[in-house]
Amino acid sequence: MKPLFLLLVALLSCILPTLGTSQHPLWIRYPAISPNGQTIAFSYKGDIYTVSISGGLAKQLTTHPGYDSHPIWSPDGKQIAFQSDREGSQDIYIMPALGGTPSQLTFQSGSEIPCCFSPDGESVYFTASNGFDKEYGQFPFPNMQQLYRVPAKGGRIERIISLPVNNVSVNQTDNLFLYHDYKGYEDAWRKHHTSSIARDIWIYNKKERKTRKLSSFKGENREPVFSPDEQDVYYLSEQSGDFNIWKMSLQHPDTTIQITFHAKNPVRSLSIAVDGTLCYSFDGEIYTIREGEKARKINISILTDQVESREILKNFTTGAQEIAVSPKGKEIAFIQRGDLFVTSVDYSTTRCITNTPSQERQIDFSPDGRSIVYAAERDGIWNIFCSTLTNPKDNAFTYATSWEEKQLTHSKEAPCFQPQYSPDGKYIAYIENRTTLKVLNLQTNKSITILDGKYNYSYVDGDQYYCWSPDSKHILASFFENGGWNNSDLALLPISETRPPINLTRSAYNDNTPKWAMKGNAIIYRSDYNGYRNHGSWGTNSDLYILFLNSTEWNNWKKTKEEREFYGQDTLKDKNAPFELEHLSDRLLRLTWSASSVGDFYLTPDGKKLYYSARSEEGYDLWVQDLQEQSTRLCLKNGGGQLIPHEASHKLFILSRGRIQVLDLNSGQNRPVTYNADFNWRPGEERHYIFEHIWKQMADKLYDPNMNNTDWQYYHDTYQRFLPHINNNYDFSEMLSEMLGELNVSHTGTRYTRQENNITGKLGAFFDEKFQEDGVKITEILHQGPLDLPQKGVKPGVIILRINNKPIRKGQDWQHLLNRTVGERTLLTLYDPSTRNEWNVFVKPIASDHALRYNRWIAQRRSIVDSLSNGRIGYVHVEAMNTPSFRRVFSEALGMNRNKEAIIVDTRFNTGGWLHEDLLTLFSGKKYMDISPRGQHVCVEPFNKWSKPSILLVNEGNYSDGHGFPYGYRTLGLGKIIGMPIPGTMTLVWWETQQDPTLVFGIPQMGIKANNGQYLEHQQLEPDTRVENDPNKLLQGIDQQLEQAVRELLKEINQ
Repeated sequence: MKPLFLLLVALLSCILPTLGTSQHPLWIRYPAISPNGQTIAFSYKGDIYTVSISGGLAKQLTTHPGYDSHPIWSPDGKQIAFQSDREGSQDIYIMPALGGTPSQLTFQSGSEIPCCFSPDGESVYFTASNGFDKEYGQFPFPNMQQLYRVPAKGGRIERIISLPVNNVSVNQTDNLFLYHDYKGYEDAWRKHHTSSIARDIWIYNKKERKTRKLSSFKGENREPVFSPDEQDVYYLSEQSGDFNIWKMSLQHPDTTIQITFHAKNPVRSLSIAVDGTLCYSFDGEIYTIREGEKARKINISILTDQVESREILKNFTTGAQEIAVSPKGKEIAFIQRGDLFVTSVDYSTTRCITNTPSQERQIDFSPDGRSIVYAAERDGIWNIFCSTLTNPKDNAFTYATSWEEKQLTHSKEAPCFQPQYSPDGKYIAYIENRTTLKVLNLQTNKSITILDGKYNYSYVDGDQYYCWSPDSKHILASFFENGGWNNSDLALLPISETRPPINLTRSAYNDNTPKWAMKGNAIIYRSDYNGYRNHGSWGTNSDLYILFLNSTEWNNWKKTKEEREFYGQDTLKDKNAPFELEHLSDRLLRLTWSASSVGDFYLTPDGKKLYYSARSEEGYDLWVQDLQEQSTRLCLKNGGGQLIPHEASHKLFILSRGRIQVLDLNSGQNRPVTYNADFNWRPGEERHYIFEHIWKQMADKLYDPNMNNTDWQYYHDTYQRFLPHINNNYDFSEMLSEMLGELNVSHTGTRYTRQENNITGKLGAFFDEKFQEDGVKITEILHQGPLDLPQKGVKPGVIILRINNKPIRKGQDWQHLLNRTVGERTLLTLYDPSTRNEWNVFVKPIASDHALRYNRWIAQRRSIVDSLSNGRIGYVHVEAMNTPSFRRVFSEALGMNRNKEAIIVDTRFNTGGWLHEDLLTLFSGKKYMDISPRGQHVCVEPFNKWSKPSILLVNEGNYSDGHGFPYGYRTLGLGKIIGMPIPGTMTLVWWETQQDPTLVFGIPQMGIKANNGQYLEHQQLEPDTRVENDPNKLLQGIDQQLEQAVRELLKEINQ
């Protein structure tokens, strides 16, 4: 029997590695050492494992398909709490440390992150963004987390610290809490920055309800833990240039000692055992160290099944992202999840043409319908490809027996995309290096440049526009001449010669998207010449115009219906005659009668009808304008989008919101084009492609071509190693963010957004967190919230006893009773202790009460300013750099504050947008006259600007254009700036959605330079008067920055 046994062992040793064994697992996340220092819990591929401190085979504790992470140990080492999304939200669960069925502890939507157990093991401390308590004076920034605790056996949660805190640890008396702060938005995985937004270490005394700052290094300080004797703090800091473990004394925190000495990659997830053994992750693996000794890597092996399939069959019936119509009008090519499909117009039969893990996009049929040209990113570079039917008997891709792909361009460095066949099929135009327009001769395989890249800037890949003439001799394109990025013109480009572009419009307005019309004798395009501008921020309404390239067609157009019937139409004597480019503006006509947010458009060949999409409150609608009868009507509700005409069949194909429709232009009837697309999804290969795509995009488009002096290739190689060890988008987005964070720039990182259906409804109120009876007691009702029902007896002091007839028991969680109630008629049973009355009311909970809390905070600030200044000073807050914020500021500044002597412009926690110029114009007014009919003062000039003193409030939470406006305010000398330094983040970003639409990453691609020629990125703006809001004062509702602003303004206006 022994030889047989040995044979079986040998066979198993050969087989088991193929069944999911990882002898060297990487991207191990969130390790936590047990209190006795013998075991380490960690997260790997979305499950919780434990392993001996000496390494070896890890034990898998969770197997649920949901994502499990952030394990923490109970003080006796018998239980592990962790975060999991297995029920939809990222809630907290607890389970035996040896394994077993987890129990759910929290039930709210959003994210709760476990930090530590209470010393007695009876409670779990966690952080969550559930809103500050009503006394706290901080801006209600929704990303800020507070500290809570929940009984380890389940029950009602209790708020412990209302300050914004992260990564909390508690001492043995359950009174002192270490944490790192959160001052405002910046990606959590950004590294190497030293600015005011960087995190600091604090210690909070629960009994005294006071906090004290410990760290002094101006860069990142994170994840503090108590030493076993609680005299020192171990924490992570970039004081040495990279994240390492450091130590400080609680009594003398300015004295710090470096414990680890890793380089180039960050140390993460610090935890400590009772014997002082420190545990952390570095470079995707787990290490331990004792002070004074060398760090030791824990060698781990994992034996588990492969949870994620290598290939998964998916089926698409909606969600197309772009379309192209075949010349015969019988097929539609479309792109979905980065692949090329072709479907029948009349049936749902669909063929997948490419099926690659990389992206294909920007498609066009050849004039004979036997080829489809497209851009594809292969081997790290975009090039032009085409797929062509190879069987002569096949006449459609939908039912083809075979086709062949051919690469048409072979660029190694400059990306090539946006291909488009010429109408005669002899050429393909395309964009090289994002802005250079080229034409490829399909007979010679040689390309020529017809529009140099200096005439355009590409903000978003694929944002260039051009269009072939019907005779294939010219191309129309949008372009701009030197310095005119925001005011594009129209270029006429002959393909037979190399010459500068012929500017057809020469306008200071934005003229774009030209299309040929009237058989090539005219151009129709979009312009904002007559359009209304947004009151603040970017955006204008546009019209459609027609520009005639010869006087013959222009004269035909001007004829009345009677003249056309009696005299007929004039014809060109020479169809090859050159365009008449003199006096073009004399042959320009506005087609639309009122400006709107115009999308795509199409003018019928006879010039009689104009189809265009325009924005309404619910989206884009399709309209048709009869140019002869001078009438306009709604053609298709929610029918705006990509419009592709098929003139031979008098049909218009429409892609709107991922759905394809076809409109019969003769009958006016429309019908859906259905498709049934099977797709073999290979998630691991797709993640590998997205990784390479993001790395290359950043290398190509970062505003600094020197990559901020980062060894970008090194980090590619470092992080690429982790791809085989990632099977979910939580880990994937974190890994990408870690890599992007090495660049030390703003506006980057990867965001993973998953659909959350189990949303907890908000009632719009504050509740008594010390109330110990059945029900929950209301302490304050937010104005305009669901509970703002004074006519129904709802007021502070009233107790909610039941929700939808389910009782709220003493000490039990109750917020889960509001799950899935958003917008739903919800029954509340109320009780008033003062009258002993019980009654029912119906309310409709809301998904978020942030807007209600924000309005409350604004009203409080306004009241403070009014009280301290005796009504002399006004107050406005700029929430974001967008149109709604500007309208509110404009209305309040020149409305309710019109007669104030001065105004405070509060921009704290403004996370950006694009509004600085509008705000600078608004607050830079200088009075130059009074308007006074018959002695009555009616207004001053300028009447649409603030022309009295102002002062600007700023803090560390100002971001992006929230930095740009204060920079301009100072540069123009408009007033003093009060508050805390603003990190240098004034850079323009493109948030690019990936082919997996749950993933988005940021490319800070357009740097903004100060007048001294230096980028504003990394240039911290120091206030004139530095005032830090003491967190202890904020807990009492005191806003020291606002109070100082009032004092400074009073001093100014009193002088």
